[in-house]
Amino acid sequence: MFVQVVRGVVRDPELTFARLDLWLQQLAPGTRGWLGTTAGVTRNHELISFVRFASAADARHSSDRVEQAQWWAESATVFAGDVSFDNYDGVTLFGDGGSEDAALVEVLVGRVPRRRGAEVTSQLVERVSALSPRVIGGLVGLHDNGDFTQAVYFCHAEDEPLDAGTLLDASPRGTQLRALRLEHLWFGSPTGAVRRCPGPQTPRGTGLQLRDLAPADDDVSASAVLALQRAAYRLEAELIGDDRIPALHEDLEDLRAAGLTWRGAFEQGALVGAVAWTETSTELELHRLVVDPSALHRGIGRTLVEAALRRAGQRRTVVATGRANLPAQQLYAGLGFVHRMDVEVRPGLWVSELVRPGSAGDHRRLT
Repeated sequence: MFVQVVRGVVRDPELTFARLDLWLQQLAPGTRGWLGTTAGVTRNHELISFVRFASAADARHSSDRVEQAQWWAESATVFAGDVSFDNYDGVTLFGDGGSEDAALVEVLVGRVPRRRGAEVTSQLVERVSALSPRVIGGLVGLHDNGDFTQAVYFCHAEDEPLDAGTLLDASPRGTQLRALRLEHLWFGSPTGAVRRCPGPQTPRGTGLQLRDLAPADDDVSASAVLALQRAAYRLEAELIGDDRIPALHEDLEDLRAAGLTWRGAFEQGALVGAVAWTETSTELELHRLVVDPSALHRGIGRTLVEAALRRAGQRRTVVATGRANLPAQQLYAGLGFVHRMDVEVRPGLWVSELVRPGSAGDHRRLT
């Protein structure tokens, strides 16, 4: 197995993972020999990513693709400084290897005397493996000069951090060893992506921060919104049994050209929801309401719609949602929207148009 380790400080873990989501959707299907990726961010926003390939040749083939170069050029903006790339051939797996079931990943990086590299890394693997059943498994890569990187996959986020100083009986002179704890995690594989975030979930939208977004002008923001939008509409497509939702199939160009005003909901710096609209002097029309599927049932959607209604003020507000999307129908009804009509936008695909009158005089428009 060949592994490329990417390291650098990022501005926002969620925006970083949005770029990885985009890679998974657009580039992964054509990437030869890609086995999977584990990416994580420390409390100090240092990203460490393990990109696994069947061979070094497959990794070079991926790097040489025009699409890969374009994706990287756009993704580099998420980093706050320099980015390092470290390539390991002949990587060793231990235990069950890497697993997306892990709640925590710790990384050991360091250097040992070149002649004792295999001996020392074997001892590290033995010591870490002895922590089973806490440890699922992991991988270790070693260079001829003694530089190494080891990833350890833990079952529980509450596990005690590794103590680098106690993992070796007697450190050979010149040994350097550092342990890094990855808390925000992204696991990608040919079958999909899984995210893990630290800490308990915040109930009912408490602690949300609402901020304006500008995907038309900001590539990082656009990538984050697009990934969130696709995840949300994939879930709606499953709910209504129809994947012909136009927004589900938008790309970055479509998103930027839509001409919408966006507001995002953030928790601990992570984008978990967004709402978008257009407006005139008499009307505000909601075009998007998207919530991260992992953050549902916490009041985030309602909080975002309420923010849009405050923007609308005395003007009427209109929205269209899937006729079979009962959770959305109930949300809007609870905020004062009333049913206007059902429209078959495509053969067999029905949406309900809902209106929230802005003043008493607007009631006549509902018939």
